[in-house]
Amino acid sequence: MADSAPGWREQYDRMLRWHARIREATHVDDQFVDGSYALFTCCFHVKDWLKADVAVPQEIRDLVEEYVKRNSWLRFSADLANGSKHMILDRPRFDKPARVEKIGVLDLSPLAIMPVKPGAVIQIGTASYHPHQVADRCVAQWNTFLVEHGLTTETTG
Repeated sequence: MADSAPGWREQYDRMLRWHARIREATHVDDQFVDGSYALFTCCFHVKDWLKADVAVPQEIRDLVEEYVKRNSWLRFSADLANGSKHMILDRPRFDKPARVEKIGVLDLSPLAIMPVKPGAVIQIGTASYHPHQVADRCVAQWNTFLVEHGLTTETTG
C-alpha cells in the first residue's frame, strides 16, 4: 500500500508532540533547550506546510504568510527557528535576537537543597518569557487560525 502525500497536519502534529515534550519536562537542561528550539522550528514551519499543501484551498494558503507577520507570538517562533538555524539573523523581527537561555532561578521552597535551580527564559527585546508561555501562545495562535478557516475544529494545545 502506497503512503499518502504528506499534508500540513503532519507538521502540525509534530509541533504538538514537541509541545507536549517540553510541557512534560521536569527540569531545565540541554535537552529542554534543544526541545524548545525543535518546537519553535516546527511551529514556524507549519506556515510553510500550510502554504504548500494543495489540499488546502488557495484562498487560505494565501492568508498564512500575512497571519504570521501580524502575530507577535508566531514571529517569536520565526526568530527562534531562524536564529537556531543561522546563528545570526540578518532580518530579525524584533530589536534583539530571541534565544532560549538557561538561567539560575532562586528556589525558596522550604525543602530546597540548593538555593538556585536551573530555569529557562526567552528574552525578546526587553521582555522575558518562560518557554512554556511562548510555546502555549504559539500553539494557540495556530489553533485559532485553523479553526477560523475550517481546517480543524480542535482547539488542542
